[in-house]
Amino acid sequence: MIAFLKNLFQPAPQPAPVQSFAPVFAPVESEIPKIHAVTDDRGVEKRLAGMLARGGEGTIHRLADRNDVLVKIYHPEILADHGRRQRLQGKIADMTASSALRCHDRIAWPLVSLFSRHDGEWCGYAMMTRSGVSLRELCGNPMNFGKTAPGWHRQHLVRLCVDFLDSIESLGKGRALPVDFNPSNFLIDLKAVRMNFIDCDGYQFLGSSGMHLCEAILPEMTAPEVLRRNGWRESPVAPASLRFSVGMTLFYILNLGNSPYRHRNGHDPVQNLIAGTCGLGKGADCELPRGSCYRIWSHLTFRLKDLFIRCFREGHGNPSARPSIADWREALLHYNHCILKGYADASLIPDRSKSSGYQGNSES
Repeated sequence: MIAFLKNLFQPAPQPAPVQSFAPVFAPVESEIPKIHAVTDDRGVEKRLAGMLARGGEGTIHRLADRNDVLVKIYHPEILADHGRRQRLQGKIADMTASSALRCHDRIAWPLVSLFSRHDGEWCGYAMMTRSGVSLRELCGNPMNFGKTAPGWHRQHLVRLCVDFLDSIESLGKGRALPVDFNPSNFLIDLKAVRMNFIDCDGYQFLGSSGMHLCEAILPEMTAPEVLRRNGWRESPVAPASLRFSVGMTLFYILNLGNSPYRHRNGHDPVQNLIAGTCGLGKGADCELPRGSCYRIWSHLTFRLKDLFIRCFREGHGNPSARPSIADWREALLHYNHCILKGYADASLIPDRSKSSGYQGNSES
């Protein structure tokens, strides 16, 4: 075991530096958990501080003497389900053994399995803190974007997209797929313009003991074929389905929280997604809502528009047509070049839609 992991439960040499942006989880009312002390697999004991956050599967705590380490304790009802606890324990054991991902500086990967000091039973895991503003908070309300990320413009969004692709590629090399592309689980370092990944224990992961599946998804970011079969808990999600979610996340970033399946006089975006009703490109059987989404879309480069159309329209019936990470990266770098040259609008939300007389139209 590398020194980093050996020292995980040792006192920090100095306090963690104060971040200038929001912590990994929004603080909630502190409370003492039922499990108030844990041990690692070597028997080293640590006490938990108050609860920072509560999720669907468990609660998040800091260690009492390590601000840079977070602990996830699964809910009692999950731990009481013997079969589920065994599956989770086996998955976390495989994840902590992943040399490819446990030292990634922006992925809150499970590092050490934890056991209740009270009864010695497995109860969760420890990970390093990852900080930032959630992607949902950043892009979910475009009108507040200027307050959340002052000084940002289109090039910041492009850099964020490329960084996101780099991390997805790293996860793939580590045999992990983040099937649940929830914007709340992507934390943005506003200074470095980088993305941190949290809630990684839910990823689909191929470990030494076999394939571990995802148990939760966000429907509005999930490929239609996965939603239709409703079987992500029973069989692995294919790479082509992952490419859909990658495209949805890129659209979410570049279009400040909008969905390609939200259109004028339309139905629920998830139902539109399942049906393939998408308002992108000529010949679409619906239209994007007039407003910021329409204006932003009109100013994207032809290459990016083409990839989004391939992902959501052509890829609906033919998942293999969806763009690869390399396709997206090339188109984003070209978009960045166009912004630098003045061929594409650098504004987060352009004042008006792109007209045929827009300067540089032929370049994009």
